[in-house]
Amino acid sequence: MDLSGSTNGLIDDLRDHIWDIALQFKAVKPSPLLRIGVVGYSRPSFGKTTGYAKLISPLSADLDQVSFDLFGIHPYIEKGDQLVGSAIQLAVRSPNWSREPDAVKIIFVIGNGGVHLGSVNFRDACDEAVLKKILVYPVFCTRADKSKEMTGWLEIARRCSTEVKEMLIHKKTPFETTCSNLPALKEVNDGINKTCIYYGENGYNRFKLLRQADANALLGGAMNYEARIYYKSRFITGRNEWDLVDHMKVNGKLPVFDHNTLPDSLKLVADDYLLRTVLRSKETRERLHQETASLLPADRPARLKKQMEAYSMEKVETLERMVVDAYMKSLLANGFIAE
Repeated sequence: MDLSGSTNGLIDDLRDHIWDIALQFKAVKPSPLLRIGVVGYSRPSFGKTTGYAKLISPLSADLDQVSFDLFGIHPYIEKGDQLVGSAIQLAVRSPNWSREPDAVKIIFVIGNGGVHLGSVNFRDACDEAVLKKILVYPVFCTRADKSKEMTGWLEIARRCSTEVKEMLIHKKTPFETTCSNLPALKEVNDGINKTCIYYGENGYNRFKLLRQADANALLGGAMNYEARIYYKSRFITGRNEWDLVDHMKVNGKLPVFDHNTLPDSLKLVADDYLLRTVLRSKETRERLHQETASLLPADRPARLKKQMEAYSMEKVETLERMVVDAYMKSLLANGFIAE
């Protein structure tokens, strides 16, 4: 993502729609193991030696962490040098790309300005991506003088056998939420969080990250929060590694662990008391999950799709529509089936 002055606020568009984007990325069969990473460029603070590019968040299935990393970036600056070649090269050379032969690997280069600046030739970076079978989609943040800049973005698409997408920063798609009672949804979600009993060396930090991701989603508005809770209730896994309630659900018994890593109120309790506490929390969580299901309709994706069909393409030049459209096209070309 171009984080220079000419694209001020672009990172807000990603922060405010990351859960909606993730949900739409999952809307294919077979359900993909989704990993998202973020590279920022054009910030002087990222350093000249890296071409003013920075790996903000490495490729990860842990979207709570990705959300947290995004909120650590200031959304506005006055200026910045746009070294597109350095940004593409940094993304291509990220060390944790999947090595699975059937993995679909995509880079979205989102920004504007010229593409020729810097010591890294954008053509060489694109060719390196092609060799590694990484698709590169340029997404141009359109502006009045785009004709002077578009040629380079078109060449990125041509070298990578993709196409240029155009978007407007801060353009909103006028979706209506499918949850009729957002305060109730928030209350239920807060109740589910209270049932977490963290444990282990990293348990407390993971618990804080979970709550922070919820809070960050709420900052993005009702649609983003609704998408966050829908994604959280269906796709987030791995909590058994730090939450005793999920561990009990998965394994049927408590693990062996250092009790000093528990919440303060449970550090000194006997094992039988701890077990009863975990089981009560498990029952409470199951009830609250049922309440979540009643507040968020299971056919939410279908309802949003129907809303989407009501708008013409001229009204959907948003970040989420551009990346989702390109993503879906790529996955369908690789044998996936749209739900």
